[in-house]
Amino acid sequence: FGEMAMAGVGAFSKIEGFGFLPITSFTMAMTTFISQNLGAKQHERAKQGARFGIFMTALLAELIGVVVFIFAPQLIAAFDSNPAVVEIGVEKARTSALFFFLLAYSHAVSAILRGAGKAVVPMMVMMIFWCVVRVAFLMITVPLTHSIRARAMPQVPAPRTPILNFFTFVSSVSAPGKGQAPAGGFAPRRAVAPRLRTTMTIVHESAHSVKHLPHCTNI
Repeated sequence: FGEMAMAGVGAFSKIEGFGFLPITSFTMAMTTFISQNLGAKQHERAKQGARFGIFMTALLAELIGVVVFIFAPQLIAAFDSNPAVVEIGVEKARTSALFFFLLAYSHAVSAILRGAGKAVVPMMVMMIFWCVVRVAFLMITVPLTHSIRARAMPQVPAPRTPILNFFTFVSSVSAPGKGQAPAGGFAPRRAVAPRLRTTMTIVHESAHSVKHLPHCTNI
């Protein structure tokens, strides 16, 4: 598509990355929150936090997406005022921005699964759909359409990623099984509590060792 397309899409990518900083921060906090509460066997609290986190990340991302959709010309022009660059950047932005909530939902569920000790599931889902399906989609559609919208579309069919993550999330929340929480709670991961106990033991032993160190004298 040439240097104008590179500049326009690059400008939108910077805007998107900046806009998603709050979502990234939220999901990182969710991973810690879920793992700590599962380790402390506060399964109902972990479940409530997961629900709140999913709702808030999706809502916040959609609000950001609406702002980007409305003010796309001004935001793109802040990076490059060339009309051709602005036109391509706005087309990319207005194709993707209103679907930010799907991306945020995917990140939120992935963060919850990582906190619950199921990090392999979101990793495999992301690798398959972001690295394989998206590349195949572009290889097929771009030569057929020769449109910048084809480049923006992989963010639109993103429901496949959160749907797969969702089914894994539901199974970890509701499916009864050995070592799971009572009905309605998270399934505690056997690896979470031992890691927490190990960490607390290391902290306790370190504090004990420091306490018994010989006092330093001032020179």
